[in-house]
Amino acid sequence: MSNFKDRTELFFEQLARTLYRHPKKTLFLMVLLSCVVFYKLPALTVDTSAHALLHKTDKSRQIYDRFRDQFGQDRFIIISVTADNIFTPSFFERLKAFHADIEENVPYLKDVNSLITARHTWGNEDELNVEDLLEGWPEERQVDFDLLKKQVMNNPNYINYLVSPDGKTTAVILEADVEYVEGATNTMDALEGFDDAAFSGTSKDKPSKAVEDESNGYLSQAQNEELVRGVNKVMGEYEADGFELALAGGPVILNIFNNYTMLDMRRCFSLSFIVITFFMSILFRRVAGVVLPAIIVFAADFSALGLMAWFDVSFKMTTTVLPSFLLCVGVADSVHILAIFFKQLDKGHAKEDAIAYALGHSGLAVVLTTMTTAAALLSFSFAELTALGDLGLFAAIGVLLALVYTLVILPSALALLPLKRKTPKAESSGKSIMDRVLLWIANISTRYPFRIVGCSFAFFTVALIFVFNLQYSDNIVEYFPDDLPIKKDIQFIDRHLNGIMQVEVVIDTKKENGLYEPDLLNRIEKMAAAFDGYELPGIYVGKIITITDILKETHKALNENQNAFYRIPQDYNTIAQEFLLFENAGSDDLESIVDTQFSKTRASFKVPWVDSVILDTLIQDLHNQLPPFFGDTADITITGMAALMARTISAALNSMAKSYVLAFGVITVMMVLLVGQLKTGLVSMIPNVFPIVYTMGLMGAMNVPLDMTSLMIGSIAMGLVVDDTVHFIYNFQKYYYKTGNAYEAVRLTMVGVGRALLITSVVLSCGFFILFTASLTHIVRFGFFTGITIILALFADFLLAPALMIIITGAHRRKPVTVSIATDAVSAGSSAGSDDFTRLRQ
Repeated sequence: MSNFKDRTELFFEQLARTLYRHPKKTLFLMVLLSCVVFYKLPALTVDTSAHALLHKTDKSRQIYDRFRDQFGQDRFIIISVTADNIFTPSFFERLKAFHADIEENVPYLKDVNSLITARHTWGNEDELNVEDLLEGWPEERQVDFDLLKKQVMNNPNYINYLVSPDGKTTAVILEADVEYVEGATNTMDALEGFDDAAFSGTSKDKPSKAVEDESNGYLSQAQNEELVRGVNKVMGEYEADGFELALAGGPVILNIFNNYTMLDMRRCFSLSFIVITFFMSILFRRVAGVVLPAIIVFAADFSALGLMAWFDVSFKMTTTVLPSFLLCVGVADSVHILAIFFKQLDKGHAKEDAIAYALGHSGLAVVLTTMTTAAALLSFSFAELTALGDLGLFAAIGVLLALVYTLVILPSALALLPLKRKTPKAESSGKSIMDRVLLWIANISTRYPFRIVGCSFAFFTVALIFVFNLQYSDNIVEYFPDDLPIKKDIQFIDRHLNGIMQVEVVIDTKKENGLYEPDLLNRIEKMAAAFDGYELPGIYVGKIITITDILKETHKALNENQNAFYRIPQDYNTIAQEFLLFENAGSDDLESIVDTQFSKTRASFKVPWVDSVILDTLIQDLHNQLPPFFGDTADITITGMAALMARTISAALNSMAKSYVLAFGVITVMMVLLVGQLKTGLVSMIPNVFPIVYTMGLMGAMNVPLDMTSLMIGSIAMGLVVDDTVHFIYNFQKYYYKTGNAYEAVRLTMVGVGRALLITSVVLSCGFFILFTASLTHIVRFGFFTGITIILALFADFLLAPALMIIITGAHRRKPVTVSIATDAVSAGSSAGSDDFTRLRQ
């Protein structure tokens, strides 16, 4: 194993010298390759919808796609309008103007429905009339608003849909449509210059219309943004006392989430760069030590994003942390190599010899740490959620590119840069403050190994108990700031109109004209009656809209408008005739409820906006209870955007379970191969696993819910924290092989790489703590607890890892080496020049 390491170190030394001697050609090729990747960056799109979270091959997504193709989209914008008395001429005049203004000035609308255009079905002798509720008002006819109030409040199809049960709130419902505009694009550029005005609807600028994206039939992110902007603009012109407006609906929530996501991403990326610059300047106190790592991480970051654009992969809920993540993680390789390079340079060695020694000393270690990080990230690639798979794949690509850029750019750039040597300080004698602190830590960890291991396992046990308190949660509205109006608007509309979401139930008779069968329609009616007002903890069914609603009002209209005939006719031919009359009356309402062959129909279960976990409970309940209503007469399928949101629960949990197991297994194998011993490799995983369990236990103790983003903490952290362990174990084994003394090896390792481990951990944790400035709480939680994990991992590598090495090598049975001996060894080994170190190795 040592021969392999020697050969590998020699390879990296030769690589450094080759690149150093051909800097201009190397840098030209790197710039050329980077420009090719960067070229597609402007085409990077954003899509944080539930639909985008799932793979195209996911069964639930395919079912939803077929539903949407058949019946249209099920995502609506709902505007509630509230007044003490809505049934007055002045209110309806304003409502009509508001309705017309929306139709005229808001893009991408297929239909707008309100009490102005509500379907009114009535009969005149043998003639069926289907028209707008206020058809011809006020130009052609007068309206008795007291009579209108009775008419509206006595129509069950209006209640909890277009009007609240107390008659004080009415709804304007907007159905979106996709409009193709040739030559337009759907890019991140649409978000440039987007500020808080966009959230409040005060923005006056309208971006150009954008072409529908690869999802084929869905509003693109840019189209959705333009739609919501148009709605907000019109609402701003009509909001007044006695005409109070509230806004909700999937497109609105998605638009706000997208924009806050991009805002957080830009802010956190900028702050992370400032943090990295600050720490690099403190560590190296040279312009090159700040600029070169910055160039490398920027190149790796934008290369990963450019590749996302090349492969038409959009930003999703989870991938928004990618830029800041790569910025922090990618700098670690440069830190380890530059720390050694500048140390050798200041000792008087030539630049070529210094970079050759630095790459030879740390090249293998940084490759191994990058591979372990990439392996942990790639474990997401097998996720059932495409959002997790995308993050894992492109984050892994990013860290691998950061490694390549580090190994290639550093030697070439250092060859061209004029660098001044600094006079070495007391570090060479091992008496600097940093060295003293590191040696003190080494003495503590080696002197009390069993106490440290015992305390670590005790904390592990306690944390493991709290891990079982963790509960999964997924509700993007809860991620919004508490002062955002949309949160209050959703609650208001849910409370007064009984829901803003729809669970869609497709009833398929499997035969043409199957919906003419009275028995089938009776079953639908019975189902609707059974689930109207149905409640589970945290959720209820506020209203059910079915084909029987149209049939019953048609039957009533054709029977002299008598309320007694508001029922399902029990004759096949009568049903077929009445549906035909309804279609011929000019209404197209049946198109969105039944297919052309009258073989299948949809039933829309209106529910409030709730956590996807609660929604999943309702979906599972419907799966169990609906089929018995229909027996063999029809197949039941539950779908809709709400069902897709519920589907993400099981997909996320299954994905993370696989990811954790896969990441742990792959990294364990890599650690065993690294150290060359099964026992040592397995033991070295303890400092990697314990910090993750500690963090999860802390989350459980604080009742912090697991969401789709925080679920990734374990796998991501495992890939990151193992980096420090690799550097520690790699150097410990090297020094243990040379000295044969575990105590000496620990001290040499702590002084040799301890500073770099400390700096990279601080930079990495601060980079994640920067996410604490985000507006969305799921990003805040992810950043905070990932940063905590990295800090805990540093303590584990400084205290627990040395203690474990002392125990498994049996060194605890022998007398520890004194500090003075360690100091002398440091001077001869870690702080020695390249030639001295080579002699020590021999």
